[in-house]
Amino acid sequence: MHRGIQVSLLLAGWLALMGCRTMTASSEVQALEGTAWTLSSLPSVDAPSAPIVPPAAGRANARFENGRIAGNDGCNRYSATYEETGSTIAIDPHMAATRMACPPEVMERASAFTSALARARRFRIEADRLELRSETDALLVTFVRDGDSSAAN
Repeated sequence: MHRGIQVSLLLAGWLALMGCRTMTASSEVQALEGTAWTLSSLPSVDAPSAPIVPPAAGRANARFENGRIAGNDGCNRYSATYEETGSTIAIDPHMAATRMACPPEVMERASAFTSALARARRFRIEADRLELRSETDALLVTFVRDGDSSAAN
């Protein structure tokens, strides 16, 4: 009978641990590594509550791969290192970028985009949406998941 109690306690403990493991797994933060995104909104410098949606031809994007973020800012290609821990992110503000000339409004939008990337301190992924947020949790950039594997090109 003593052995039966030990087995029952062992089984109850195992079930309790499995239940906790399942709860933890479902609340884990999704990683950015290996994901690609297309910009869907970027708060304007002039009107912080108004989103800027870039034209389709110059759609900004980002790919997170091997500790680097790379893509197109709507005018130029860019690349930088990044680190993520849980839901925090640090993108190196010293980005490498091409220097193509684009219309002034496109250059302004591209500059605002790369500046927002450099200011990002937190991220949140919900379904096919990525939000980059500042240290004060202000929304900086919103992306949608990119189904095209060439997003950073």
